[in-house]
Order: sequence, then structure tokens, then C-alpha cells
Amino acid sequence: WHEVWLEQARAGRIWVPHFIGDTWAQTLRMVLQGLRQAEEIRLFIDCKGGQAESFEPCRELLWRWQHRGEPDPTSSRSPYARKPPGLATISTVTGVVKSIGLSYSVCATHRQAVPEARFMVHGETNIAGAHHESGAYLEDHYIADWLARFTRLSYEQWLALVSDGRFHEFGVAEALEWGVIDEVLEGV
Repeated sequence: WHEVWLEQARAGRIWVPHFIGDTWAQTLRMVLQGLRQAEEIRLFIDCKGGQAESFEPCRELLWRWQHRGEPDPTSSRSPYARKPPGLATISTVTGVVKSIGLSYSVCATHRQAVPEARFMVHGETNIAGAHHESGAYLEDHYIADWLARFTRLSYEQWLALVSDGRFHEFGVAEALEWGVIDEVLEGV
């Protein structure tokens, strides 16, 4: 299965595993870095969370987002094509995107989900984490900042949500309303 995963990843189809361990995070980041010249990549995400280094692939996803360019509605290649030299990143939530999975999904140029998709966001889970002068954990501020960059909710709204110490699950209706996804895929 590892060889099949690598073959698909090299072709720009990245299946994000259910749990992102530190080794997976390094692998994802290296694969994404190797795809910097790819005009379009697709992330298929069914991820319930990860370990300490699981944010590392977000650095490469952010790089792609910063090089996204404008949409190209005249392209016959793909409905998600970008005007040169723009890069398209399409994320498809195939099950759940919890914790770090949500961070991977939101920074795509087009975000879609199956109708049954479930989402979850939370703040710092380490009760010994560093605190900001506001009283919230530093990690909560980082999470709110990241999510606010790519969604309709403001930094303050995300911070209020993630800093209460709870896990917040939501479905595709909220994900659409909050700008977490752009489209719900129709069933087949």
C-alpha cells in the first residue's frame, strides 16, 4: 500500500491518512514540496488528528495557497484551473476532518466535502501549554489565526470557539456557512 500511496502522491493525488504521526507529517511535507511545480494537486482527507509535527505539511500548503493566482474560468483542463502561474489545490473531505485535518483542508484553493462529512476543531489540549497575556493558550491563538485566514469566521470568532477547552464538531451546513468548504459533492 505504501508504493500505491507514493505513486498516487507523485501524480498529485494525496490521500491524507486517518492519523498523522510525525513520520507521516514529514512524508507529506516532502511530497508537497516535490509537487511545487504541479499546476493542480488533490488532497483526499479523512483525518482524525495527529502528533506534534503534524502541522509541518501546512507550511507547504500555505506556500501553494500563496501561489494560487486567479481562477481561470476559460480552462477546459479543470474547473479548478488557475491562471498562470497559479497553482490549484483541491481538498475533498471524504469522511472526517478533525484537528489537524481541518488545518490541511481549509487552505486549499477549492474545498469540497461529501454530504456526510464531519468536522471538528479544538484548542490546546496540553494543560501545561504556554499562555498568552489574554489568558488563552498560545496554541489557541495560532489555531484561530490559521483558520481565520481561509474562512469567513474572524480571528475573534475562532478564538472564542477554540479557547473554551471543548471539542466542537460540526457538519457540512456549518462548514459551508463558515467558509470551511466551498461545495458539498452530490451523491452518486
